[in-house]
Amino acid sequence: KKPPRLRRILYTAGITLGILLALAYLGMEKILFPAPGRYSERVGNVVIQSGNAELDAFFHAPADPGKPVILHSHGNGESLRYMFPAPRDYIRRGYGILVYDYAGYGASSGKAGEKQSCMDIAAAYDFLRNTKKIPPEKEGMVHFAGFVALMVLMVFVMYNDIVRLFA
Repeated sequence: KKPPRLRRILYTAGITLGILLALAYLGMEKILFPAPGRYSERVGNVVIQSGNAELDAFFHAPADPGKPVILHSHGNGESLRYMFPAPRDYIRRGYGILVYDYAGYGASSGKAGEKQSCMDIAAAYDFLRNTKKIPPEKEGMVHFAGFVALMVLMVFVMYNDIVRLFA
């Protein structure tokens, strides 16, 4: 049998750990999706509908029909307004590009979050495939390190749908 003092310490530590885990869970969206400052003026030249959100986006068709269109998804804490050196470099090399702000970022409406970010990625991809009629063999994707975790998370969130596609 454990001494009463040790039992009390373990009990207090367990309660404290439980409270800290609950607070981390409740604040997870803010930790994982730290949206930078919002602004009202759009930077992009197109708007992409993603659920109830409107995404501020910039699209430029490739100069050469043989070049791919790059779907560029920025990392957490970034915004379209501060990304323009990268699109200029791709355009200068003749590539097409689509860059966009997630919901809750920059001039995009809506609220940043896990499910919304997955919807935003799908909406950007759908914009290329169905609105701009870019064939799959002419698409490329660029993601930064902060975005890799979101892609892995997206696979877990959409796991059942992915399995149904290949089963």
